[in-house]
Amino acid sequence: MTIKSYKLLSFSFLVALPFLGGVTECTPTEPEPEPEPELCLADADCAAGEYCNFDLCLSPCRDGEACPAVCYGACEPSPPPPPPPELCLSDADCGVGAYCNVDLCLGGCPDGDAACPLLCYGACEPLPPPPPPEGCLDDADCGPGARCNLDECLPMPCGDDGNAAHPAVCYGICEPEAPVCDPVLCDLFCEGGFVVDERGCEICACNPPPPPACEPVACDIWCEHGFVVDERGCEICACNPPPPEASCGGFAGFTCGADEWCDYPADVPACGAADHLGVCRPRPDACPFYYGPVCGCDGVTYDNECFAHAAGVDVSSSGLCASPTPAR
Repeated sequence: MTIKSYKLLSFSFLVALPFLGGVTECTPTEPEPEPEPELCLADADCAAGEYCNFDLCLSPCRDGEACPAVCYGACEPSPPPPPPPELCLSDADCGVGAYCNVDLCLGGCPDGDAACPLLCYGACEPLPPPPPPEGCLDDADCGPGARCNLDECLPMPCGDDGNAAHPAVCYGICEPEAPVCDPVLCDLFCEGGFVVDERGCEICACNPPPPPACEPVACDIWCEHGFVVDERGCEICACNPPPPEASCGGFAGFTCGADEWCDYPADVPACGAADHLGVCRPRPDACPFYYGPVCGCDGVTYDNECFAHAAGVDVSSSGLCASPTPAR
C-alpha cells in the first residue's frame, strides 16, 4: 500500500467513525453558567412566593458603566412560614423545657367558630436560660443554708484592669446544704422508693407506682359508660355496665337527687302506692313546646309529660288534674 492510499484510508475511517457506534455526541466539559439573579429593591419587585434578599449588595451595571451607588438585592424563594404557636392555659400544657407565656392572648378557635369558648390562650415558649451560678471561695461567701462547693473550678471574676483577680485560685459554686435526715425505720418495701418531704428527706411512705404503659383500645364499639379496666389499669375492649339505678318512693319515701325525677312503672297505680318503688332518672334539660296536658304525681297540671319530668315528678294521668292547681 502506497502512502497516498494509506492517507486516503485513514481519512475515510475518521469520517465514518461517528456512524460506527460508540461516539454519539460531543459534550462540553465546562458547566453551564448560572443564570443572572433577578435584581430587586423591594419584595414587590419579585414574583409571588419570592422575597428580596437585601443581604446581597448587587449592581445592575456592567464593568466600566457609570451606575448610581445603590445596593440591589436578589429575588429568592420565600422561606417557609414559622409553625403556629402551641397554645396553652398553664405550664402543664407545655413540654419539658418550656413554659406557658400567658401575656399573649391568643384564640384557640378556628375563624368563624362561634361555638368555641372565648378564652385567652398563651403560647408555649422555651424556658429562659438559668442565671449563672453564684461564685464563692468559702462557705462565708454563700447565704444561709448554703455551702461553697469547691469541686467545680470556675474562672475568677475579672478585676478593674480586665484581668482575673486571682488567676491561680479556683472559684466554687454556692449550693444548698444537704439536709440532715433521720433513717427511715418502717417495715415497708417500696418498689418506686420512699416519698421525699420538703426538706429532701425520705419518710415512711411509698411513691405511687408509675402509670401503666397501655396500648390504645382498638375495637370498633362505643361504650356509654366507658371501657372496662383490667388489673394493670389499662382499658380493654369491653364496656362497663350502667351504674345501678337508685330506688325512690315507697312507704320509706326514698327521694331522688335535685336533678332527677322518680319514674314509677306504668302498671303501678297512684304514683307508687302500696309501697311500690320507682327508679331515679335525670331531669330533662329542655322540653318541646306543645300542649298535651298531664296531671303530675304532685297534683299539678303540666303542659306536657316532659315539663312534669323537668319539675321532678312522674305523670299520674293524662289530661287536667281533677282538682286543678295553678300550673307552674
